[in-house]
Amino acid sequence: MDHEEAAPLARLFYTDDNGRCGDFIPFRHDGTWHLFQIDTRDSSWKHVTTRDLVRFVDHGQAIAPGSPDSQDRAIFTGCVVEKDGRLHIFYTGHNPDFQKVGLDHMQVVLRAESDDLMTWRKRPGWALPPATEHYGTGGWRDPHVFWNEEAGAYWMVLAGSLADIGNREPGSTALLVSEDLENWEARPSIYAPGLFNSHECPDLFRIGDWWYLVFSTYRWQWETRYRMARTPAGPWQVPPDDVLDGRAYYAAKTAKTASDGDRRLLFGWASVKTGDEDAGKYEWGGTLVAHELAQRADGTLRAFMPEEIGAALPGRMALTPEPEQGAWRIDGTTFGADSREGFSYLHLGELPDPCVVETEIDWEAGSAGFGVMLRATRPMHPQAKWYQVRFDPGRGRFAFDRSSRSWDDFGYVEERPVVLDPAAPISLKIVVSETMFVTYVNDEVALTARGYDLRSGGLGLFVTEGAATFRDVRVRTAGGGSSVKEESGHDAE
Repeated sequence: MDHEEAAPLARLFYTDDNGRCGDFIPFRHDGTWHLFQIDTRDSSWKHVTTRDLVRFVDHGQAIAPGSPDSQDRAIFTGCVVEKDGRLHIFYTGHNPDFQKVGLDHMQVVLRAESDDLMTWRKRPGWALPPATEHYGTGGWRDPHVFWNEEAGAYWMVLAGSLADIGNREPGSTALLVSEDLENWEARPSIYAPGLFNSHECPDLFRIGDWWYLVFSTYRWQWETRYRMARTPAGPWQVPPDDVLDGRAYYAAKTAKTASDGDRRLLFGWASVKTGDEDAGKYEWGGTLVAHELAQRADGTLRAFMPEEIGAALPGRMALTPEPEQGAWRIDGTTFGADSREGFSYLHLGELPDPCVVETEIDWEAGSAGFGVMLRATRPMHPQAKWYQVRFDPGRGRFAFDRSSRSWDDFGYVEERPVVLDPAAPISLKIVVSETMFVTYVNDEVALTARGYDLRSGGLGLFVTEGAATFRDVRVRTAGGGSSVKEESGHDAE
């Protein structure tokens, strides 16, 4: 892996040479993340590795699709599991023509094996078709296999469909059980609420006394959701905020840093947009984004920036504060504004790429809004262009917004609910790399967004009809150790 460690840091988020990765299947082995992914061009499995989540080695194709008349004409999502020193991939074999002509099932679970994670051999003749005694044939994909210590057996959960749905949505989390990975017994679904068309890319794991079921849905918008229970079979509770990111983030699955470690990372993709434009529609596939997950005291999950991202950015941007609107208090790297009847804006210099913007925000109750401008043009007038991370306390949310919406595009680019209390400072981290913007609030809530139209511009702070102080503003960069230009404390207009 020497060439991986020495590779220059060009970006913080991985994407392949096509710029559009499919579902990621993470597996941790000997200190290295092995990330298998669906190649969106030919529906094969590709294989990349990383030790630090920012530098990657491409190992090419791991599993090739079959012939046009084979069950795995296309290869969809699955998992990697180790047993007695041998590696096993369980994957989805997809051929829509099979169902059309009545030959067989459109989707079945297939299998491949390896001794080194690099060379994979398909298992001829091995297949798990839909278990029609419990499920329909409309969906049978994305197997996730793990050893369930509590049950004393291997469990496989997958995206199934109910055989008799009535007026309900057919999506279910199907269950099969095995003692040896060879012979599988179908069991009734562990979760079938009749709310979603499919529970794609299911993942089931335990932290402490809680079990978590992570799955992705596309009925209303693309979302990665989770449920929590005291047993692996439910009953499942819906947490107050059951979405792990915004609508641009999909097909996320987790893996631990070690078999007995405490860190668990969530690997999903951030959707590309049609035409590589801000106004474009989200499309299937995109760029890898990894969040770290941890358990709160009440058992719910929080998402925050993995430490590897910050470690990859040893430099610091020199801030050059220039007030453009309103009166600002400037004290080193702390900046405040009272703007109870208007808008205040402070320019801090050109935003580097890649970088992480960090600050803690104190704000007064009743403030309408405040936040950070990204890649903003100057001056800040009605024709200015910008992206922004904005807090709307009165609505209990923060948003990634843009200036370049058309007259009939009134929605936020992305938004997430967040608990905001003026007695508690807001901790904010914004990761910026090429067209990717990933925001973390209070090391609790994550939001991923795209920004195509503006590739450069300034960093700034703003307050709208309220008062806020941004403490210890810092910008991590890939460069080495640039100093922060600090000015003596004074008020500026």
